[in-house]
Amino acid sequence: MNKMQTLAKILLAVLGIYTLLKSLPQLASYFVMFSFNSLGDCSIIGKILMFLWLLLHTAFILVIAYQLLFRGRFWAEKIVGEKFDESQKDVLSLPAAYRLAFVICGILIIFWALSYVPRFFVILYTRFQQGMFHNSSDWLTLLIIMVQLTIGIYLLCGAPHFVRWQVKKSLEIRKKTETSNNAVTE
Repeated sequence: MNKMQTLAKILLAVLGIYTLLKSLPQLASYFVMFSFNSLGDCSIIGKILMFLWLLLHTAFILVIAYQLLFRGRFWAEKIVGEKFDESQKDVLSLPAAYRLAFVICGILIIFWALSYVPRFFVILYTRFQQGMFHNSSDWLTLLIIMVQLTIGIYLLCGAPHFVRWQVKKSLEIRKKTETSNNAVTE
């Protein structure tokens, strides 16, 4: 395991701990909501759907935390890639660093977007029951959640097109800097 893979494993473990710590209060509030029947006059179907979402959301958080905490080495090797020779370390570690940063940002964006989904569906369900389904702010919230999930999934995949473009630009800037430094010293 090289230095970039070790860094990736550490950052993924920190992200796993962050995910657990940020989601525990939210999950606790969902359990309190069901235990004290604070859904009000919500129908039995609405309560069943909310309970199923609670189970799905809890399972998703636990799977993500498990993957980040206990299988971090596997994911670090997937993100960073193969081992490379030490002579090209600074050039070849650049794509790995970009991929690592984008994967972490993707996980955070997906985590934040999914935390709004249960609240959104509760609001949407109550508005549907009251016949006020045409509210444009509901559709705007849904659009924002969908855009966040799309961006998060792209970043979670490592943003391959952006990484290639950014590495190419960074290497061009590096070559220009090296040639200008060589010209100055001569």
